[in-house]
Amino acid sequence: MHTHSLRIIVPGVIAIVVAVVILLGIWFPKLRGVHKGSKIPLGTFSSVCAALLPGSWGILLLWLGFHPAAHISVLWFVTPFVLCIIGSIYGHHLDLSDHQK
Repeated sequence: MHTHSLRIIVPGVIAIVVAVVILLGIWFPKLRGVHKGSKIPLGTFSSVCAALLPGSWGILLLWLGFHPAAHISVLWFVTPFVLCIIGSIYGHHLDLSDHQK
């Protein structure tokens, strides 16, 4: 493993750790995030979508760090990222409607 690989792998590991902490917020309220601009806590769906955002990029960076010459379609990692952005917007709508009840 070369040092240029570590420059890719370390941010990937950090992104995956962030994703795991966000997922742990589902079960542990002290780790639960809130929506930006409000104090509404993330629901389960929002937490999963928010965790997949850094998780998909972390997996991409790890893959590229361990397989630098491999040809891989970035769509395998961009598609979950875009779907999670859409899911996060929908999750915010769900959390907002639950909070208003």
